[in-house]
Amino acid sequence: KIHVIGVPKIAAQVKYAGEVLRQLNREKGSLNHTALVLPDESLLIPVLNSIPEESGEFNVTMGLALKDTPLFTLLDNILNMHENAERITLFRGAGKLTYYSRDLIRIFNHPWFAMMEGAEAENSTVAGTIRRSGQVFINREKLIEMIPAGHPVAEEPGLLFTDKSGPEEILILFNAIIIRLRRILIENKDLAGEASHIELEYLYNFSRLFTRLHDLLKRYASISTLKTFRLVFRQMAAQLRIPFYGEPLKGLQVMGMLETRTLDFETLVMLSANEGIIPSARQHNSFIPHDIKKTFSLPTYQHSNKVFAYHFYRLLQRAEDIYLLYNTEGGLLGGAEKSRFITQLMHEAGKYNSGIEISEKVVSLPPDTGRRDTGISIDKSPEVMALIRHEAMQGFHPSSLSLYINCPLQFYLGRLLRIEELEEQEETIDNRVLGIIMHETLRVLMEKHKGNRIQKTALTEIRKELKNELDRQFLKQMQQADLLYGKNHIIVRVAGKMLDQMLAKEISWLGSGALELLELEKRYQYTLSLDCNGKDEVIAFAGTIDRIDNKDGYIRILDYKTGSVDDRKLAPGDWEVLFSDPDFGKAFQLMMYAWLFNSNALGAKPRIQAGILSLRKPGNGPYLITPPGENTITEEALDAFEKGLSGMISEIFDPAIPFFQTEDEKRCRYCSFKEMCNRVGSGINE
Repeated sequence: KIHVIGVPKIAAQVKYAGEVLRQLNREKGSLNHTALVLPDESLLIPVLNSIPEESGEFNVTMGLALKDTPLFTLLDNILNMHENAERITLFRGAGKLTYYSRDLIRIFNHPWFAMMEGAEAENSTVAGTIRRSGQVFINREKLIEMIPAGHPVAEEPGLLFTDKSGPEEILILFNAIIIRLRRILIENKDLAGEASHIELEYLYNFSRLFTRLHDLLKRYASISTLKTFRLVFRQMAAQLRIPFYGEPLKGLQVMGMLETRTLDFETLVMLSANEGIIPSARQHNSFIPHDIKKTFSLPTYQHSNKVFAYHFYRLLQRAEDIYLLYNTEGGLLGGAEKSRFITQLMHEAGKYNSGIEISEKVVSLPPDTGRRDTGISIDKSPEVMALIRHEAMQGFHPSSLSLYINCPLQFYLGRLLRIEELEEQEETIDNRVLGIIMHETLRVLMEKHKGNRIQKTALTEIRKELKNELDRQFLKQMQQADLLYGKNHIIVRVAGKMLDQMLAKEISWLGSGALELLELEKRYQYTLSLDCNGKDEVIAFAGTIDRIDNKDGYIRILDYKTGSVDDRKLAPGDWEVLFSDPDFGKAFQLMMYAWLFNSNALGAKPRIQAGILSLRKPGNGPYLITPPGENTITEEALDAFEKGLSGMISEIFDPAIPFFQTEDEKRCRYCSFKEMCNRVGSGINE
């Protein structure tokens, strides 16, 4: 009986194999005469963690390559950090060794690095400090300042840094790490018992590897650069294996493909039975070209495939129950195809042996329809209502209410619970930071003209001061060295071009006229007392307006935008769409700014215009909003907006209406919580 089973992803294969072993143990009473075969030997550690406890003793006949251990990834990351530091320091012409921030974060977040003196919390703090610093490249002195006192690296810098980057210095560093980890594991052994044995075996074999590397460095002068040293280190770590000792005559046998030679088993469970693994992909492990090999009858990859086919079919020859698991999920370049040997079995085995039974199935996750049945909604308990009232006291902003329009659950998670997405180290200036820089540049340049009538001569002077002020604002957010090359340098140039273009357009719009600059970055707040479901609630609203000026008898409320502007989305057809469709979010924001300004105005109500100054495409003037049924913002339009706003707030305060997920999954595309809401992989990223 041959069971061909497709399982998505490697982790699911390992877990499914554990379930197969559990079932076989129940049916047969033991796993004697059973082999778990791993053509992909890197799966050994996950498989050992998935063997069910009730299966009893098992024997591992294959070795574990050092490159498949977690300690190897730590050492390789450290070596990669020093290799990059050498190249970066040379490229930037810096006298001090300069490290790449992502290399550092990767090392400080590694669990084995955290094992040193139990520094897990401190490592997380250092990684967070590096992220928040905004520095892409950090020299050694600044990095040491970020490491708190008492941290192992602060006490012993030789665990991470070297005074000179070279193979000899890296080996000294590696040995210091091994010695420290060995001491920690031995001290913890009394508590953990046998748990530390495999980790100590890692350290012993790495010590042997370092001894061999040290001999090679003395013997061969060609291993003089970190790049060459890293190639040798990786190759030797792939060849060296940690042996396992056990009882080969009873229990489950865990083995690689080559260890199965000349052995017979009643039951076989084989993982990773995919093309490219069984048989393995072409391996060019020789400098001799393929044509010369054929000419002189040397072994080629076809010969290796024949050997692999022999081992595969010989292993199956006397088995009674065979489980062949393969991965159904490929990568960007494919890889989800089952092995050609399985296809051959399915098409030809029956011709030679009528007693063979072959079944095929694909294990899949529950269908997407089940996800909709378990949609997330948050009932408005007394605790949630307290969060809503706290937000109302702080003031509802246009941005927070836009979140509610987009998705009530997003509003709950982002505004009420204040859940923040994980900060990623940004190597280039992102849109948020660019917007802050450009807004602040315009505010500083125009601040001294506030309260004055501005003509085109004043704007011309502002235009001359633009570059210096923009450079100052960039330096507040980034290190100067990070702005001199690459994408950041292009962004700086583009930002200057955008602002210069916008000021040039303003000069042309102004002509021989003038405008009065009233306010810049002005925060307005207004409080309403609303009847929310039979209870009076005091609601505060707030917003910061980028610029307010007086031109041609109109008070203009202007908002700067660095992105594109669709003027069609500034003309909602009715009031309902303004409070339900996030595509009209800019129109909602402008109307709320106009309403806040008008509500705070003393005396006669002014004529108001509200619009967007696009820094990317200024057009022929500000893109002005036209409220439903109106050509401009009137008292009637503001009253209608207040009515719609009150209705939205009443809905937020209604205990009977939970915070639920949006039905429109397109709105989830840029949401920080889409993984939490299980909206990943539902077509939203297409």
